[in-house]
Amino acid sequence: MPAVLCIDVGNTRLKWQVASAGHVLAQGVTASAAPAIEISDPVGALVTHAVVSSVIGAATTRVIEHALDLLPVASLRFASSDRTWGPLRNGYVDPDRLGVDRWL
Repeated sequence: MPAVLCIDVGNTRLKWQVASAGHVLAQGVTASAAPAIEISDPVGALVTHAVVSSVIGAATTRVIEHALDLLPVASLRFASSDRTWGPLRNGYVDPDRLGVDRWL
């Protein structure tokens, strides 16, 4: 049964959750300044996709990517603030100025 790993990186905390078929299999919280994602097997072996929302920099992104190297993730997607998404329009002149947490 495939599972998805959702990661939300805020200014103070990193929150993550692994879910499959509408059921939470594992979750955790850590400080954003010292991010850690520790998913033990058998749950880790089920993770096939990961999605990330992050409002902080590239160093944390690299930590997340390294953590995901240890899992069988076939696809990884980082959310971003876009100009439009379906019928939604971002009112910022520069869409990247709107934090992805608020966009989502």
